[in-house]
Amino acid sequence: GWSVVAAVAVTVGPGSFTGIRVGLAAARGRGLALGVPVLGETIFEAVAWGVPALVRDAGGLVVLIDSGRGSRFVQGFDPTLRPRGAPMSVELARLSSVLPPPPCTVVAVGAPPVGCLGTRPIVVAAPDAAALAELAAARRAAGGDFVPATPLYLRPPDAAVPPAGGRIRA
Repeated sequence: GWSVVAAVAVTVGPGSFTGIRVGLAAARGRGLALGVPVLGETIFEAVAWGVPALVRDAGGLVVLIDSGRGSRFVQGFDPTLRPRGAPMSVELARLSSVLPPPPCTVVAVGAPPVGCLGTRPIVVAAPDAAALAELAAARRAAGGDFVPATPLYLRPPDAAVPPAGGRIRA
């Protein structure tokens, strides 16, 4: 039953503007209704946590998320899944220059980019609610920090205010 729920875990992005907003609103609503905290995690963390230890390389891993616009959202992790730097948005032409050197496992969410990954092993993955729940439970039990349950955007929105300021001309 709902009374056993101690917290609500939610991914904060990056991802589609609408998807992130809807997911966060649903998580906040559930947390408010149940009187429990809402714990934010990035999609990078949730995907990395879902990669089995046997698949991870001694050089860590890097999560690539297809942004749908000729670029990838990127974040690297060490072998213990601690982030190596902040997440970023990288154009495909520059991708090979920001990847850690081999050995490093590439975890691709969406189609892996062709020709810029070198000899790095590739794992195709998707965000998994079970991995998110396990990560949140482990982090909470260890007294770890969570990211705020607010959207993580790595590039500016595509939407722009029209020249007329969004008003219909009479």
